[in-house]
Amino acid sequence: MPAIWTPREEAALVDFLVENKAEAGDGGNFKNVTFQRAALSIAPLHERGALKTVKSCQNKYAAVSLLISFLSYLDYRIAEQKIKFRKVYCIICAIQLVSGWAWDDGTGASITVDSASSWEDYVKKHPEAKPFWNKGWPHFQGCRTHALDSNRCQCLPSICIPGPV
Repeated sequence: MPAIWTPREEAALVDFLVENKAEAGDGGNFKNVTFQRAALSIAPLHERGALKTVKSCQNKYAAVSLLISFLSYLDYRIAEQKIKFRKVYCIICAIQLVSGWAWDDGTGASITVDSASSWEDYVKKHPEAKPFWNKGWPHFQGCRTHALDSNRCQCLPSICIPGPV
């Protein structure tokens, strides 16, 4: 009969191993003795299937460790993407504050022949704005609605306008 893990048993195993993390070796692996104590500590929570053994605790730890590593990676990538989106959002907010330009999510700053000179001057000071000359950013309204102030730009150029990308 295989071991069937309940969420309470999984949580208890993770809690036990976190409390005993000093026993983990350099590679983050625990000795059999630690897994034996873990199995004994979660035994009172047993509901169905085989009792948890050293081997079943090791297998569950390996699966949970892999999942935690993957989730940590996803958290990192999401945070990285939020930073990128915030930078682009702030670049666009700064563009919108310039008198004489009309921002459009499809066509960007919508620079015309008449506004090209002021755009070129602006891009010399803010090269990160260059891609938005006549190209918009489809995520702007979503960022404004979900993550930032929905009434007006809240970016301060000294904080949000990044250097050359």
